[in-house]
Amino acid sequence: ALLRRVLPPRKRRSHKGTYGWVVLLCGSEGMSGAAVLATWAALRSGVGLARVLTPDCNRVVLQTAIPEAIVSTYDTPERAAGCAEGDALVLGCGLGVSDLSREALRGMLKVCPADGTVPPVVLDADGINHAVKDPSLWGDLLAHHRRVIVTPHPTEMSRLCGKPVPEILAAPVEVAKEFAATWGVTVVLKDAHTVIASPDGEVFICAAGNAGMATGGSGDALAGVIGSLLAQNHHRIGVDLTMAEIAAAGGYLHARAGDLAAEEIGEYGMLPSDLIERLPLVCKGFSGTKTKVEKK
Repeated sequence: ALLRRVLPPRKRRSHKGTYGWVVLLCGSEGMSGAAVLATWAALRSGVGLARVLTPDCNRVVLQTAIPEAIVSTYDTPERAAGCAEGDALVLGCGLGVSDLSREALRGMLKVCPADGTVPPVVLDADGINHAVKDPSLWGDLLAHHRRVIVTPHPTEMSRLCGKPVPEILAAPVEVAKEFAATWGVTVVLKDAHTVIASPDGEVFICAAGNAGMATGGSGDALAGVIGSLLAQNHHRIGVDLTMAEIAAAGGYLHARAGDLAAEEIGEYGMLPSDLIERLPLVCKGFSGTKTKVEKK
């Protein structure tokens, strides 16, 4: 029911701009796959446009793997910041922890349009690691009334909050709620049962999913799914949808697609690409806009 609220029936008379533009700062040398998976998942979740921003070494891989995406490359923080325009940002999947990637991240976070509006952010993986190593990035992240979703696994959550992993695993709801309330961000704490917590105490627990999803790249796909849903609903955030509701819908869409993959091929050897291919199947039937032409 929540996923149907977040992805309502589409209008027959619409275009790519109707369904949002997500910008993904992802990938680094040797980590092009993270950028591919996040971008592919965003597109498979229904976003109208996806632009992936990555170092030039990944250009050919991305343009070959996902011809539907816009691929932009950067070699300076300024070039990265120049691509920050979008309805939602996904920052960090396979980004690496180089000085250039850190400053590219900072440059994108400092972009503030003249009208004061800023796109919501999904901060994942090395985006989180950069924020832990350089606390000033937290200030950039939360400036300008920016709406933020962080998507840590337990080890990244430990780095963020300073609590040991066993303590986090013992009380994931409490840890996620405390961090969300302290920093004013929505937390997606990834585990067998993922916890989504908002700053105002709203909590969701996703019971879907399976052990076949415990493989590298699944988190990149989740970040792309959530970024896609944010972009598609950017005009509804704070009106009739909360950030936590969108994050929870994304978590369910991702996990249910993983369950479909496990039902078809089993959990052993299941890949994130198997999950991504099944994202549209979870939403099949949500919208039917086929034009009917009658003879007269």
